[in-house]
Amino acid sequence: MRCNFLCKDPIAGSRRIAGRVQKCALSLMLAMLLMAGLAAPAHAQCPADQIDYDYSLGTFELLLGQVLVDGEGNNLWDAPVDPVWASIPGQLGPGFLDVDNTGDGIDDDDHLDLLAAIVDGDPSVVAGLDAGDVTAIRNAFAANASTVQSLEITINN
Repeated sequence: MRCNFLCKDPIAGSRRIAGRVQKCALSLMLAMLLMAGLAAPAHAQCPADQIDYDYSLGTFELLLGQVLVDGEGNNLWDAPVDPVWASIPGQLGPGFLDVDNTGDGIDDDDHLDLLAAIVDGDPSVVAGLDAGDVTAIRNAFAANASTVQSLEITINN
């Protein structure tokens, strides 16, 4: 059988069409990846030698789900009915990553990355900030950290 509308050789014609389809599909995939990369929101990132506070915050939801349980061991933090997080003013859901529970326009995990940049950042990170503000932030953080490290909490189920 001849495929006159493509070419005199049907196999060669189908190979050319397959090659064009592959090139078109590859171009489309590359364009989609490029657009997805351009549309991604910005997130604060901490340097490699800095404590990753937002990672700790990301595990906080899991920890609360393991600690806040009923007598049968059911997770109360994000329970389907009356979850504990719903009783906390301003809390928008059970999570803390990529969410603005404080309502100030900055995600909670990005707040911690900004704080970490001042608390543990090298001098080049804080060079544009007022030295008195940096010292006050670092001192307040140290005072809060020492209070938390010496505080003992008991949670009754």
